[in-house]
Amino acid sequence: MIRNYILIAFRQLVRQKVYSIINIAGLAVGIAGCILILLFVVDELSFDRYHEKEARIYRLSAAVTSNGRTDRLAQTPGMWGPELQETFPEVEKSVRIYRYRSDIIVANPASDDRFYESNFFWADPAVLEIFTFPLIAGNPAQALAQPNSLVISRAMAAKYFGEHNPVGQTLTYTNQGTVFNLQVTGVMADVSANSHFRPEFIGSLSTYAPGTWHWKYGLPTSWTNCFYRTYLLLQEGSDFRETAQKISAFIHKHTGDEAEVYDPFLQPLADIHLHSNLIGEFNPNGDIEYVYIFAAVAFLILLVACINYMNLATARSLRRAKEIGLRKTMGGQRWQLLLQFYGESLLLVLLAVLAALPLVEIVLPLFNHLAERNFTLGRLWESAFFFYFLGMVFLVSLLSGSYPALILSGFRPVQALRGNAGQGVATNFFSGRRMRRALVILQFAAAVFLIAAAGIISRQMDFFQQNKWQLREAQIVNIPLRSEDTFRQVKVFQEQILQHEGILGAAACSHIPFTASKHGEFIIPELLGSETVLESDYIVSDAHFSDVFGLEVVAGRGFREDPGETAQTRSFLLNESAVSALGATNEQVIGMAIKHPFFEDAGKVVGVVKDFHYRSLHQSIGPLVIKTNANFVRFLSVKIAGQNLPTHLNTLRQQWTAMFPDVPFVYSLLDADVQRLYRAEEKVGQLFRYFSAIAILISCLGLFGLTAFAAEQRRKEIGIRKVVGASVLQVAMLFSKDFMTLILCAYLIAIPLAFLALREWLSNFPYHVNIGWETFLLSGCLVSVVALLTVSIQAVKTARANPVNALRSE
Repeated sequence: MIRNYILIAFRQLVRQKVYSIINIAGLAVGIAGCILILLFVVDELSFDRYHEKEARIYRLSAAVTSNGRTDRLAQTPGMWGPELQETFPEVEKSVRIYRYRSDIIVANPASDDRFYESNFFWADPAVLEIFTFPLIAGNPAQALAQPNSLVISRAMAAKYFGEHNPVGQTLTYTNQGTVFNLQVTGVMADVSANSHFRPEFIGSLSTYAPGTWHWKYGLPTSWTNCFYRTYLLLQEGSDFRETAQKISAFIHKHTGDEAEVYDPFLQPLADIHLHSNLIGEFNPNGDIEYVYIFAAVAFLILLVACINYMNLATARSLRRAKEIGLRKTMGGQRWQLLLQFYGESLLLVLLAVLAALPLVEIVLPLFNHLAERNFTLGRLWESAFFFYFLGMVFLVSLLSGSYPALILSGFRPVQALRGNAGQGVATNFFSGRRMRRALVILQFAAAVFLIAAAGIISRQMDFFQQNKWQLREAQIVNIPLRSEDTFRQVKVFQEQILQHEGILGAAACSHIPFTASKHGEFIIPELLGSETVLESDYIVSDAHFSDVFGLEVVAGRGFREDPGETAQTRSFLLNESAVSALGATNEQVIGMAIKHPFFEDAGKVVGVVKDFHYRSLHQSIGPLVIKTNANFVRFLSVKIAGQNLPTHLNTLRQQWTAMFPDVPFVYSLLDADVQRLYRAEEKVGQLFRYFSAIAILISCLGLFGLTAFAAEQRRKEIGIRKVVGASVLQVAMLFSKDFMTLILCAYLIAIPLAFLALREWLSNFPYHVNIGWETFLLSGCLVSVVALLTVSIQAVKTARANPVNALRSE
């Protein structure tokens, strides 16, 4: 019986070549698109799950409330982890991890190789017990037990030592004048890319002994200075919610007298990548919302492809009516017919999968570039993905085969054998032409939805570009300052590069401007008294910051070079939001004393600058203080002419190498730094553009097939119309009218849904575009034009045919 079903299925495919090709092509494109999205979704969901103890690992985080403002931090104070391990038997192990916020310099003294490195972490020895970072050389129990110990990845071992054994060798760590000679005590396997932090160097935290700047500020022994990422390994069978409540009560007991309120909470390790966006994350995390969006797009693409099969299979059901009637007359049961039609659907899907795999291989490089991944087709056969893939094949077979199977198997044999196939099944909405029309509407509604979404997302990205900081005909080059020499001689370097034509200015600052800032507390005694503070973001800079970045001073003045400046005579600028937070006017704050208690900085407010986006447009403009302090600058921002950019960069490189031969010259362009802030939205926009095109392609394939079928059914009618004088245009309009009505219905359904979904998405941004009618109008026009062209091609072909051939049988 099975053999018979397979033979019949193949005969149907061969007999109806055009419809088979349309079905297979539509399903293949849909399955290829779905595979690509599935690769990304499964990859996102797999983050941090490779750790053997993943189910028991939790990150200890904190919500810190001060002066009515609550910040959710990934960092916690240094005392929390060790004390919790000591106090609670539920906490089996704890580890504190610290990484400096910017790149540092690592050098091999033996070979004089030196590079900037961003994945250098300091940690307690338990890091190798809690996380699965297997050592391929060295003893994990002793690797980080002593100060000045270092574990490096296999890739870094090859980078710094080549083929030589790195264990026992020395690497030098340099950052802000701090220099450590570290002995390599272990080499670990390269950390999976599916990790929310990917260490390439792990130094023993005990290297920061008393006398280092860590101890100067009491960081390892502080109960309130949030500085470390702390991870806990709970005992088997522990209830993490109950443990979290005990931890909260314990922390409140030790921080209860503080002005700030500390509320600790636990985050499961596997939730960090997609469900956490705290201040101080090691890396930008993913977003579960975008995973849902991608999964929904994949489902829409599959649904559109499956509708093609449903429509074409049921539209051609009349041709199989007698076959079905004969089978039932000979004793065939309905379940056997269902099995046959589901088998045909599965066969078609398998052929589509075979056609989809080469498509995936072709577009994978483009998709990898978009998703910033390194997927290969071999990933399909990994166990974690293979079951999802099988589930997708089963779902497509079920979706595409169920409707035709139920309709065709329901034909009544007597009417079917008489040729009255239209009466061969109960006449209701789900069994006839109206259902096919509804499915076409659903197809094109999905296409209109995706195109409208792509349009709004593109407009939002354009909005980001138009409202980000920018200088006309100029570029800003950011150069990190990491060594003692670069700190001491940065002013000399500034003076030298300014002598070159095309170098328009240079300012040293604490952060890459317009992408990041730091948060702190400031006191203005005349307005706030001695206890109340202004919660504000701040940027530390030299006197050239406001000039280089073209800040608009609305009151007072900008910074000036002051060789005699001390810790008590520094200049401060406030933005308009900071002045509003103080409840003062711009003129009132000019000349007022201001200080930062932690850094013991004090000085006067010399000016107020117009509000500008000093962070991502994902965040509202808040209070900002810009203060001069050459001791805390970390970057040199150089303003250069936009013309001959390579020449000016080469000038900077030569000057840097001449002055700092032991420090690598590394730079980034501010435009690229800012662009990275909107990478997630840019990915989503590109995804919607590509997959809306796929949805239109698949829909038009189905529309072409339905038009061909309709033309075949109406051959005699068209022949008569032509005999009595109908033109080709009139016949084409006859076909187009019916289908364009369906497109209009799809448009009317899709637009409200798209509007609601996009309004919800835009609500995530404090600054966003308005949803205008023009985007929806353009999306409707685009779909209508493409659909009209598809229908017209087949309609014109039919209209140009010789009417004699259609009427000959009469």
